[in-house]
Amino acid sequence: MMFLTNQELFIAYCDAYKLQLDQAFIKMLTSEIYRRGLTPPDPHIDCYEKARMIP
Repeated sequence: MMFLTNQELFIAYCDAYKLQLDQAFIKMLTSEIYRRGLTPPDPHIDCYEKARMIP
């Protein structure tokens, strides 16, 4: 996951929820977001908007 920017990571997280991908994959993305000191966006409300605001 180190090759993704923070914005790309958030977009992958949003896509994973939207496409209802495997829970283990979503958990891996969530863990990486927390490891970087970030808070995952709410996938039901402002997911893509918050992803666009990440530098």
